[in-house]
Amino acid sequence: MENLGFFINGKWFYEGKSSISFNPSSGQAFCKYILCGKAEVDAAVAAANRALPSWRALGVKERARILQNAVE
Repeated sequence: MENLGFFINGKWFYEGKSSISFNPSSGQAFCKYILCGKAEVDAAVAAANRALPSWRALGVKERARILQNAVE
């Protein structure tokens, strides 16, 4: 089963309260994920606001390349 964390300000988090997702057709568990609270959401929003000016300054092709690399 895959363990999913969350990413804030350049750091992955895998600790904390978690939940499990199940395939509705088979009932089989397929991933465990960490739940975010208000503090984590506030931290993510603050990090995104700090990053926005430099992200906005990048060209479309550069942003696409960064996002593609994140997927891989």
